[in-house]
Amino acid sequence: MNTKSFIRAMLVSMLVLFPSLIFAQVGEIHFKMSKLPKDMRLPTGITKPFILVLKLEGEGISFDGVVQEKDVMLGKNKDVPAKYYCGTPDKEIVIKGDVSVLKIIYGSVESADLSKASKSLKTFWMRRTWTSSFNLKGLTEVEDLIVRDQKGLKELDLSDLHKARIMELGKFACNNYGWDLKTVILPNPTVVEDLNLSDTAISEIEFPALPKLKKFYASGTQIPEFVFNSPNLEVIELSRAHAKKLHIKGSTPNLKKIWLQDMFKLEELIIENAPNIKDATKPAEMKDINNLYFSGSFFNQLKVLKLNTGIERIAPIVNNVEVSKYYPNVEVLDLYNSPIKKLDLSSFVNLKELRLPFDGLSSEDYDTIIASIKADVKKQLTVEIMSTRKSDQKNLATFIEKLKAAGIKVKNEVAVETLITSSYKVYPTQTTDLVKIEGTKIYAPYSVYNAGGKLCLSGNTNASGKANLSLAVLPKGMYLIKVGSVYTKVLLK
Repeated sequence: MNTKSFIRAMLVSMLVLFPSLIFAQVGEIHFKMSKLPKDMRLPTGITKPFILVLKLEGEGISFDGVVQEKDVMLGKNKDVPAKYYCGTPDKEIVIKGDVSVLKIIYGSVESADLSKASKSLKTFWMRRTWTSSFNLKGLTEVEDLIVRDQKGLKELDLSDLHKARIMELGKFACNNYGWDLKTVILPNPTVVEDLNLSDTAISEIEFPALPKLKKFYASGTQIPEFVFNSPNLEVIELSRAHAKKLHIKGSTPNLKKIWLQDMFKLEELIIENAPNIKDATKPAEMKDINNLYFSGSFFNQLKVLKLNTGIERIAPIVNNVEVSKYYPNVEVLDLYNSPIKKLDLSSFVNLKELRLPFDGLSSEDYDTIIASIKADVKKQLTVEIMSTRKSDQKNLATFIEKLKAAGIKVKNEVAVETLITSSYKVYPTQTTDLVKIEGTKIYAPYSVYNAGGKLCLSGNTNASGKANLSLAVLPKGMYLIKVGSVYTKVLLK
């Protein structure tokens, strides 16, 4: 083969195998222009259909369909530089080039097509553009996405945005532009860390696995329930949401703030393991970290309240409001692993089941708890005491007797010493399968509960007071093994 033939063959091979090396693909972003809405507030001097770009970065950028462009200054003090590009109604403005950052804050745009955008596009913002049609397919490299205040936009397919860490789809709380978004398709799997759906019209959404999610906002939404299994959660904001259920599964050690104000329809609130939520006493004033923003006066439909948090005190705050208006319909209050020290139950006027940890309570504490329970509630209430081997068994027995004397039924009346001996132990406390129980009285009943308090296994020890439990059939996680009123934590790995 001569030199010319060799070069020709190499070029053909490169064209077939690596076409992007021979013909660089130029990205294109298409915006179809429309007439200006009458209620659109415009920067001074702009009267034509336009796109106003706050920030545009990249290489080799050019425009088609632009009939006028102008530099403007935005911001309260007119100190934010921006540029607007005017087009013609029913025509397109096309941005060509290797665009990496595109931020648009106004625009008379009918539709937007980014499916042919450069793979270098990492940041895309579009606010207040009245765009009813979006094509974001193919945006596999975008990491920061904001699509807000798009009046008329009803559906948004984000399934290709596998690298997006930030997704903001809500509306600005201070405007009146409206937000019609009803359907969102999220990527699966996803690396999103910050997801904002606030004040959208979404009523149904399928949440994929969100293992890296840190911040979630869905205030004012119509979504009926939220179930999270996101160990990195830090903030949840659901104020004014219409959800009936909020369930935060598993361990969320970084979760320090939950805002649940004005959730009128919430019926079930379950937090399985959030040890750094500390307080639930001052809902109106709680704005700092380590708070459960817990405005109970608006939980008129709440029936099930399960908290495994770091909360040490639950009490109503009375500001010319009857305490009975705080939790009028709560029937189940489960504080199964919260380090409660102070508990005022006077606002729980329909309470039927109370699951209460005993460790850390003094005689004064349980006297106060019993005194706070209304007379009518005592007649229907059943209490289960959660204690550990470290509990003061004498005080525990005294507490049980005082509950019974007040007419309150106690679920675990059997004294712990009638079921276990001084050699009682459960081991190992970390396992991949087998757990052993030793040192009980003969045929003592045992139960295994998951972190949500659900009974998973049960049985009895043998004639020697021993049992071998196989947990391999259960999902990995934290479990409580109960014998009598003694609970032992076991981690299934």
